[in-house]
Amino acid sequence: MPDAATYTLDYEPSRSTDLAAIAGPGVSVSGSTIRPDVVLQRGVVVTGRVIDPPMTPVFDVDLNVLDSLGRVYLTPHDGTLSTGHFKVVLPPPGDAAATVHFSPPRGSRRLFSSLGPLDLSVDTDLGDIALASGDLLSGHVSRPDGTGVRAVDLNVFDAATRAPVRTPHDTTDGAGDYIVTVPSGTYNVQYVPPPPEPVGDRLVPARIAGLGVASDVAGVDVALQPGVWVKGRVEKTNRSPVASADLDFIRADGTVEFTPRDRTDLDGVFSVVVSPDTYTLEVAPPAVEHLMGAQRT
Repeated sequence: MPDAATYTLDYEPSRSTDLAAIAGPGVSVSGSTIRPDVVLQRGVVVTGRVIDPPMTPVFDVDLNVLDSLGRVYLTPHDGTLSTGHFKVVLPPPGDAAATVHFSPPRGSRRLFSSLGPLDLSVDTDLGDIALASGDLLSGHVSRPDGTGVRAVDLNVFDAATRAPVRTPHDTTDGAGDYIVTVPSGTYNVQYVPPPPEPVGDRLVPARIAGLGVASDVAGVDVALQPGVWVKGRVEKTNRSPVASADLDFIRADGTVEFTPRDRTDLDGVFSVVVSPDTYTLEVAPPAVEHLMGAQRT
């Protein structure tokens, strides 16, 4: 019997059926709990095959189907088979403006791909989806003492256009190692450590600018430096919170500290790790609030 808590119950039929999965609501469990019967309905079946340019099947590509608002449908068993074939089942009545994401497995030379908007309101065979090849970019993220940092998130941007490059599986593993696939080009790469716990690492995010990739690039290692934790709350004059306010930490020479997680939450609270220094803190509320910004030194 599970511990007393609130659980989400998902109902996921086997891959061999055409039944759509259901994401159940939160269920409070305390002792024996009887749930009403659930009826699974036939969904809209989407099939196809993922290949590389020489027509070789690509195994273990993860598919995500998104609606027009970017919400992901629950589609269990949505990875490609060894033959490259896939099958996902959308809940009825399907989606007339869906987008399908194809994320190759970690370490693959295949690039992320996206199709859409697609009319998936009826059973659809997408045919062969060819994934382009890219170059492997890999390295290690460590603390100053050399130990690896897990769960560091990499963000890759085109250096010229600043457009983001989709890189699935772009967090470091338990040893601090990472590997992503990108097209040949020049990139700015961000290394964003996980948020600090009350007693844990307080590491400053790092950036590499103008990294050229013309073939596989290994050994792009980054040592994150310790920082200080700055916490606070942004509120209106009536003490109500200001959510989504943007914070900038500006040094005396005008340079701005790199702080990727610098927006306030729904309670107006912020928690940012910065390098030890003296800053002017500028707070920019979202435009919908019609508030003036604030500054604190």
